[in-house]
Amino acid sequence: RVISVVMDVTAFHFIQAVERGDISSVSKALKKGTSPDCRYAGTHPLHIAVESGNLDMAAFLVHWGAKATQIKDASDRTALQIAEQRKRESSEDDTMVKLLSDKDFLQQYINTLQQKLQAEHDDVSSRRRASLPKQVALLFFVLLLTLVILHVVVVFAPETAESLLPPKLLSDLQLLSPFLEHPLLAAKASPGSGRGTVEAEL
Repeated sequence: RVISVVMDVTAFHFIQAVERGDISSVSKALKKGTSPDCRYAGTHPLHIAVESGNLDMAAFLVHWGAKATQIKDASDRTALQIAEQRKRESSEDDTMVKLLSDKDFLQQYINTLQQKLQAEHDDVSSRRRASLPKQVALLFFVLLLTLVILHVVVVFAPETAESLLPPKLLSDLQLLSPFLEHPLLAAKASPGSGRGTVEAEL
């Protein structure tokens, strides 16, 4: 019973990915062992792809072994029968029918699809690399702005800074701040260094 529930959930998410046209998620699920012919609510992935006219998804599923002529849905139709019916009742060309019935045509389509998916992947990777310097610059700006705000608080509201900021942070600010001579920062210097200065003066 538990296995059946798990399979139903897997099929549900798989069919949802097919409906969205999400080839990436479908590919991951297939590589993890999901059947391209899994059934959920009386239908199958390939039937859904054909009914929606999604050529890429239909080709991808058939390439992964989805059966176009052996498996029927709740209406007793195979995926190929649905494609043929859609062709008769609409102005669609015969591309879908050929994908489901002509292995050579399917392979040519898959080759083109793989090139398209690779180009899309390369484009996404390129845009991510191009955006990296901007992200680094934005992070640097945020850090710099934070440091400036802390400096302003220390200089213009020292009591507030002393009550809100931990001593360690004030000590770090002393190293980084351009306001090194500010009394509050000077007061937060380590006790040992202060005594050493007094003793040297004596």
